[in-house]
Amino acid sequence: MRNNPEYVAWVNMRRRCLHKNGMDYPNYAGRGIFICDRWLDSFDNFLRDMGLRPNPKYTLERIDNNGNYEPDNCIWATRTKQGRNTRRISLSLEKADEIRRLYRQGGINQTKLADIFKVNQTTISDVIRNTVWKG
Repeated sequence: MRNNPEYVAWVNMRRRCLHKNGMDYPNYAGRGIFICDRWLDSFDNFLRDMGLRPNPKYTLERIDNNGNYEPDNCIWATRTKQGRNTRRISLSLEKADEIRRLYRQGGINQTKLADIFKVNQTTISDVIRNTVWKG
């Protein structure tokens, strides 16, 4: 079971929330994110609720980044999707589409778009070139 990817996800979830000296602890339990009682000490319950990963590209994701690890708040998601669901991300797919639309219309350069959307110009350039935030 220890090499089972679902088990590894469960162990890592517990490590982030339970090990006070762990480097991830401040970003999880340290800011109020906990594991539901049903999953806390039962991998079997976790697996029953989550099911198997769809494929190796998927990892455990909390839908509400500020919410707990619990059945209604967790899914298997790709790293791309997870990367869009972090506290440090200020763009959404909708905003990226808006950036592309405004840029195509002309009259607004990348520096101005960066000011409007409160991101750096490199991010704007990446969005426009479709290297990030592709639909």
